[in-house]
Amino acid sequence: MFAALKKKYDEMSQVAKAALWFTICGFLQRGISVLTTPIFTRLLDTAEYGQYNVFSSWMEIVTILATLRLGYGVYVQGLVKYSDDQEKYSSSLLSLTFVWWGSFLAIYLIFRDFWNKILGLSTFVVVCMFVMVLTTATFTFWAAKQRNDFKYKSLVALTIIVSLVKPVLGIFLVVNTENYKTEARIFAQTLVELVIYSALFVLILAKGRTFFHKGYWKYALAFNLPLVPHYLAQVVLNHSDKIMIQKMVGLSEAGVYGLSYNIAMIMTILNTSILNTLRPWIFQKIKAKEETKIQPVGMGALFLVAIFNLCLIIFTPEVVTIFAPSSYKDAVDLMVPITMSVFFVFIYNMLVDIELYYEKTKITMVVSIICAIVNIALNYVCIPKFGYVVAGYTTLFSYFLMACIHYLANKIILKKYSKNRPIYKLGPILIISVVFVLCGTGICFIYDNLIARIAVFIAFSLVLWCNKNRIFVILKPSYRDK
Repeated sequence: MFAALKKKYDEMSQVAKAALWFTICGFLQRGISVLTTPIFTRLLDTAEYGQYNVFSSWMEIVTILATLRLGYGVYVQGLVKYSDDQEKYSSSLLSLTFVWWGSFLAIYLIFRDFWNKILGLSTFVVVCMFVMVLTTATFTFWAAKQRNDFKYKSLVALTIIVSLVKPVLGIFLVVNTENYKTEARIFAQTLVELVIYSALFVLILAKGRTFFHKGYWKYALAFNLPLVPHYLAQVVLNHSDKIMIQKMVGLSEAGVYGLSYNIAMIMTILNTSILNTLRPWIFQKIKAKEETKIQPVGMGALFLVAIFNLCLIIFTPEVVTIFAPSSYKDAVDLMVPITMSVFFVFIYNMLVDIELYYEKTKITMVVSIICAIVNIALNYVCIPKFGYVVAGYTTLFSYFLMACIHYLANKIILKKYSKNRPIYKLGPILIISVVFVLCGTGICFIYDNLIARIAVFIAFSLVLWCNKNRIFVILKPSYRDK
């Protein structure tokens, strides 16, 4: 069997091998973090774990403000646009990121007492945050270039090293620290990234030897600045719950919520993998005016995501027990709505891809901002009245609302570009969504009966087995048109 698999692997093209290993890299980065969660939830109490989750939430916001996410879409697009000058383009954009980041660091240091009060973090932790923002941005540039050149070996090697060293050093420092366990974990991550990613910073600048390039800087800023509200709105929608729970209830409750959110987000690994596999094919079908071929494949993918999310809901009590001690038991109540949220995140991402194809980024930005505001407003009103557990349901409603608005936006866009032909029909989406929500809710009533839940799991497994050919079509591009 191993020989057969090796033969198939050897026969794969360089591009196919690269795609495979880039997917594995994504699983490694998220997977190792997930696997070490049970260790850290036992080394940190709920308040310390809550502080770490609040730190992570603020870091995502600071990353957008202090780097503009220049290492993502605009950089990848520029590598194609300026294909004959990639090294100069890379070093120029990294330099722009460094200057932009440095200005934000200076503003923080001058008014650090003011910002520390708002963030609820110490100067040491915020400085670590800023260091990680820059080092992570550097890795993002380097990794994007590796993907563009299909050089997967060095990316895989570095990903494995960093993904393993971070938690190992973090565990060592936390165990050997008495009063500053959260700080120890954050410092471990900062130290690893600083040591390893600094070399990448020097490498990119040495290859390009270009600090300032007016044309590249102007192009990057003009492309990304309008997207900042969209990026921020997405982060706010993803993380405002934890920050608001910390401010309105306490760090311990933020820790419990953070755990349930982190476990549920395991499903985003599946979501991202499926979306990354489908996206190029979907764009090709739209370009070729073959939109009708997208519907069955897209609905098959949505069906697959629904089943896997339901499987996680089935074993939520056991999963929470594995991931954390009894002090986190309230996470069971939060897992169901947050896991359901992941399902609706998949729907809205499918729809957003259509908007991005037709370059309707303003619509994407406006929808994100509206739903982020709705989420914050609901949390502000509901958390004091119903407790922090309600944040899971406000998140679910916000993502459901986002999916609905994006569907309406798709109808408006396709009316102009596709003669009013819907790429995704509303009927199948509604049927799958309603059945998913009903099944997920129903499973909650049998949490005390493990045998019944196992029976439901077996039933779902049989459904997957009976639809294995359909699933194979989703995962295998060359079979989608057959």
